Amino acid sequence: MPTFDRPEINSAELSRTFSQRHFSTAQAYELGFTKHELTAAITRGLLVRDRRGQLRVPDDAEIDRATRALRAGQQAVLAMPGAVVSHETAADILGISYLRSYTRRNDHELTTLTTPDGSHQGRDGWRTVSADVPADQIVFCDGTPITSPERTAIDLARGTSFRESLAAMDSAIRMLMINHPALIGLDPRIAVHNNEVVNEIKERMLEITYRMRRWPGVRTARHAIKHANPASESPLESVSRGTMIDARVPGPLVGQPIDTELGRFWADFLWREERLIGEADGALKYLSRADAVQEKRRQNALEHAGFTVIRWMWDDAVTHPERLTTLLHHSLDR
Repeated sequence: MPTFDRPEINSAELSRTFSQRHFSTAQAYELGFTKHELTAAITRGLLVRDRRGQLRVPDDAEIDRATRALRAGQQAVLAMPGAVVSHETAADILGISYLRSYTRRNDHELTTLTTPDGSHQGRDGWRTVSADVPADQIVFCDGTPITSPERTAIDLARGTSFRESLAAMDSAIRMLMINHPALIGLDPRIAVHNNEVVNEIKERMLEITYRMRRWPGVRTARHAIKHANPASESPLESVSRGTMIDARVPGPLVGQPIDTELGRFWADFLWREERLIGEADGALKYLSRADAVQEKRRQNALEHAGFTVIRWMWDDAVTHPERLTTLLHHSLDR
């Protein structure tokens, strides 16, 4: 389990103290901030150093999603003591991917809190959910309570379909594995295939669902835990796999190394006996012409090694999954 609670500057404290004004390190010292705290805040993007000794709180355009979510969560918890930052907001803070286009009522734009006496009404930019969060399902970031990666993925899975729930579940387990003490230092693409650690994390998740026997959506969460695969590297890959499971397409190996004349490449999906490789191509996969040229060389090398390569886009797996199903059945039946 990674450590989330760190002795660094609380971003809400920075915003209250300095807003977006410039200030000097000397002024910060006078107010009680330490050099270590300022350095850590600069490293995490909570402060910007424009020049030596001159700092400022960044504006919204300069702040990444995780920091914005953490700031919003800190302020919401201050206003609602006893609440825990959860769901989409917790996922953004922790770095858990999920299918944003399918969140309820643009919930990813609200700060979501879970509290025993909450309601399901959105107000003042908040959404509160009524539920218990035991202490062993809470982690802290900058002193702010948020649901653990396991609980966060389960909460997201309970509120959506099986295909969509795999995105959060795969991502959470992947993150937990990469940060697992037994796997730190390994290439993540290799670490995520450690079945012993995968099963350990899944057992922890299932234990949480056993305490939610009568909660809405818990069956979907359990189904997602069963089929989760941390070798999936993106929501598109996860949803694609969910489509395959729903359509009863023969299950592929995920995130597999393939050795070619140009070296080792990693396939998103591999049907080894059929010599078939499936690639889920997101919109940001090829950011330049050089990326496209490199991918073409990669495909040629894979084909020279005796594999057929098929590709699909976001719309094929997410919006029109029947297209992906047809492509896979056609390719596997040849």
